[in-house]
Amino acid sequence: FTLNGKGEEIGMGLAYSGEGFRPCSGVYACVSFNRKEKIRLVLGGEGTEPFKFPPPEGYRGVGEAIQDAVKEMDSIMENENILDGSTLTKDSSGKRYICDFSDGEHGHELFAWQHRYYGADASVHLGASRAGLRGGSSMKSLKSGGSVSNNDSPVSADIASRLAKVLSESKSADADDDESDTLESNVEILKTSYGDLLSSVEDEFKEVCTSLCVLYAQKLVMHTMVSSSDTFSLNYFLTEASDTWTSENAEEEVSRTLWKVVEHCTSLRSSGWVGEAGAMAVAAEALGLGISTFDNASSSTAPGLIQVNDQTPIPCGGTVQFLSSALFLPNGVVKENSTYPSLTYAACSEVSLGSDAGGYLSFTRSSLQNAVVTSSVFREVLVAAVRRAVRLIAAAEFDSDERSSEDDSSESASPPNDRKRVYSDENAPDARLTAFLTGLLLSEPVKCNLSEDENTALRCSLFEGWCVGLLSPSPPWRMVSALTAAGILSTCPVALSSTILRVPVLARYFSRLES
Repeated sequence: FTLNGKGEEIGMGLAYSGEGFRPCSGVYACVSFNRKEKIRLVLGGEGTEPFKFPPPEGYRGVGEAIQDAVKEMDSIMENENILDGSTLTKDSSGKRYICDFSDGEHGHELFAWQHRYYGADASVHLGASRAGLRGGSSMKSLKSGGSVSNNDSPVSADIASRLAKVLSESKSADADDDESDTLESNVEILKTSYGDLLSSVEDEFKEVCTSLCVLYAQKLVMHTMVSSSDTFSLNYFLTEASDTWTSENAEEEVSRTLWKVVEHCTSLRSSGWVGEAGAMAVAAEALGLGISTFDNASSSTAPGLIQVNDQTPIPCGGTVQFLSSALFLPNGVVKENSTYPSLTYAACSEVSLGSDAGGYLSFTRSSLQNAVVTSSVFREVLVAAVRRAVRLIAAAEFDSDERSSEDDSSESASPPNDRKRVYSDENAPDARLTAFLTGLLLSEPVKCNLSEDENTALRCSLFEGWCVGLLSPSPPWRMVSALTAAGILSTCPVALSSTILRVPVLARYFSRLES
């Protein structure tokens, strides 16, 4: 405490020591005063009223510290600007700033002694849904939804379900009508219902066709990458036509689009192992615990079935494998220089492409390595994707924890945990994919084909990005980040000094380490 710039010399006393004062998480300053009293708070910082009595030597104003933290956050995110319009959720309430939450213990139960000594399955802590995998909840839903006769075909069952829904909506709309039902009115209701049914089926069919076109286009891109292997290059998509790509920098647009396709086809988002759950799963595997990518299946439908109109289960065939033919043609039909599609490398990858286990990454390794070597822009995109994923999973950003009592009592008030979450379920980062890309960028084929300066810059950027994970309130993600950052540092010692000079919050973090 100080009064008019004087502290201990006038006996003001000690307010906090060590880590006692933490504006991001912990005890922070407040003021109280009586009625008819006024107070003006001067927090310091650029563009604000200067202090009449400046802080003691070695201290600075809260406003100045917050402004520096915002600038620090902006400098960390500079390398992510190439990913404009991707997974980051824009926050309109104000600027966020980086903060050190490394004393948090969110997810510490993963280190429980039962797991460490007995190797128990840690899925209980990760929200795994095993009943759906065994057919428990899905079988119940099938039995409870048995309004359709077992003798009906899937098509008839689907039509009956859709028609019942449309008719119920029509009856509820005419429930307030005082006129008695006549034959003509019932016929008119049936005509209207069938018309609405046909219209809804047509709209749904158009949406499905559009989605299939996009999915097959993405599959073609992935097959091109796998088939080309170590000869793959972004030049496949860079044409001489000026109207093919909308931006001035066509290579940058191609790199962003290709990354989105790769992420969509190889991430574990469909199986639910992304975001915090994915980070916990990676940490659990590092600890030798029993975790499988299939243990967090979000679908409650039994394997081999799909629910149509959220009610009627019908059989589904799964992923179509165009390159895997069932029969070989006779020798007289096939030319000597031709190749069976079933024997190609791309055909072997089709099963992995259609699964939710993320195994398709191994088939894209060589093609991604060559693309990283031949295109510096694509390399920047992948580095930016790694840095963004680590930062989002770390949840080391802070805006404000101050809310009025009216906000707390309203239904729209978000829980405290959601305040730090800056991504949606559809765009949640994949920890396993992030680790794979990091290893790919550090791999020997990439290192041998880049210059010494390029390798140093690449490792410094990756090390800085993974060090942000050390500020996370989650011990499992801090462990993964520490192991990865240590591995990068062993190959490039200068990355430590570069990171300390650029990011003061990380410099303060490293200064607390005993070594």
